[in-house]
Amino acid sequence: MLVLMLLARKAMYGYEIMNELDQRTLGLWRPTAGGMYPLLKRMEKKGEIEAKCSVSSGRRRRIYQITSEGKSKLNGVLNKHKLLIDTMDGMYADLMSDVQDAKRRSSELSPFSLFREVFSISGPTARTAEEEKKLLLSIQRHLKTIESKVNARIKEINEKLRQKRQAN
Repeated sequence: MLVLMLLARKAMYGYEIMNELDQRTLGLWRPTAGGMYPLLKRMEKKGEIEAKCSVSSGRRRRIYQITSEGKSKLNGVLNKHKLLIDTMDGMYADLMSDVQDAKRRSSELSPFSLFREVFSISGPTARTAEEEKKLLLSIQRHLKTIESKVNARIKEINEKLRQKRQAN
């Protein structure tokens, strides 16, 4: 899926794909030529990508690009991932609601300590200060996205509660 996502943006040669994957995954996936080129060959056989040969600076390179079949597959996978993320967001909102109820029952239980107990968060570790900075920024962006979704859900709930109060 990641290869298809990259090739949906622009055509690339194999080594360029490997470097891009390494950078974009903060080193979590460091593809090797021994793994990447057989993968590209399988994707080519499935009709998801196609390769064209070109010569640049005296070097022969195979430039890979996504096909309409690859775009179709990518869209299907991305739609499934969106559904999964939406489901997880809903579960997160339900959990936060349960956490708030638990807090009312027990003043010593904080929502964040319960969240940590339910979802033991342990992520990738950075090897350098620059990787750690990139990782922290990535986590910060992700958490801000979650925060905005939670805040939007809270506003919806508050509006429903306000409507119910007015109806009574």
